[in-house]
Formats: sequence, structure tokens, C-alpha cells
Amino acid sequence: GDSADNIPGVPGLGPKGAAKLLADHGSLTAILANPEIVKNDLALLVSGILVSSKTDSLEKRGMRGKTTVLDEIPAVRDDAVLDIYQRKSPQGFRVYLAGFDFSCLGPDKQMLATENLRLLTSKLMAHATGCRIADDYRHVRHLLDEIWAVEFRKDPSGLQRAGFGKLGFGAVASTSNAIQFTKFTRLQWHLL
Repeated sequence: GDSADNIPGVPGLGPKGAAKLLADHGSLTAILANPEIVKNDLALLVSGILVSSKTDSLEKRGMRGKTTVLDEIPAVRDDAVLDIYQRKSPQGFRVYLAGFDFSCLGPDKQMLATENLRLLTSKLMAHATGCRIADDYRHVRHLLDEIWAVEFRKDPSGLQRAGFGKLGFGAVASTSNAIQFTKFTRLQWHLL
């Protein structure tokens, strides 16, 4: 499947993960994981959520194509994210909760990363006059499934033990909305 960095039909690359933001004398600088630096020219903030799920299953295949599920282990993960765009570049930066240095919040920094992301969004909006925020992705993402489907994969994991003396066929099914969210944020930038 495609990653958020390589999206067919969408020019350029998806947002790069920002490592931290530095507030310095009224200007804002994004320091990236791949030490590229971008000056303050904020035009758009897009808040959203990345949802991924994974289900490990074990099936027994019987006569005449009949399949019986012996065991399933589901796991779901959702992470709040913030995409930051400049006026002249559709590249953007993505702030993930994990691995982002929220020290730019100074004494306002909280214990919970989700609260820090909310505070960061507020500070960015206060800093950049004329910056637009799109915070409706969570409410419209189910509607976007008709346009940009959530990525789905099912990969076999081979023959596995299903208890004492029994064997079954394993499979891993996974979904992710990362590509859908990236296309949504890129559309918001094009609508500026």
C-alpha cells in the first residue's frame, strides 16, 4: 500500500513529521527530524486523528471451503495530530503526540500530550494572524470514506498452532486512515 509520504494523484509529498517548534522573539521555526528549517509563514492548521486497527485471526479450513474462526485478537489505536501548512508550500508538517517536544509551550506545558497539542494549536493561532484552522475532520471522516477509502490490508501469516495438536491458518487484517487524512489536509491547503 501507499504511505502518507507517497500519494498517487496528490502532487508532492505528504506532511513531514515535526520534531519540535521553537518560539524565538515572536517568530516560529519548525525544526524537522531531517534538520530542514522553515520560517514563519503559517497559513493553515488542520487538526485530526489517525486511526489504525489490526486484527490477528486464526482460522481452521474445513471441507468444501468452509472456514471457522478459532481466535481473533483486535487492537485499535487513535492518535490526535496537527498538520501545519505554509502559504507557499503544500508540503506541510505533521505534529504527532509521540516524539514531539512540547517545550515550546514553556510554563503552560501540561502533563497530557493531548492537552499540549490543544495548547500548541491555540498558540499557533494567536501567533499567526490570518491563519485558518480546519478542525472538522473528526466529524466528516465517515463521509470521506465514499471519496477516499480507508486503506485496508489482509496478509496471511501462515500455518500456526491452534492448541494442542491442532493447526490453523493465521491472517492479519489492518486498516489505516493516514492517506485519507493527508488528502483531506492537502485539499484544505488548496482551498486557501
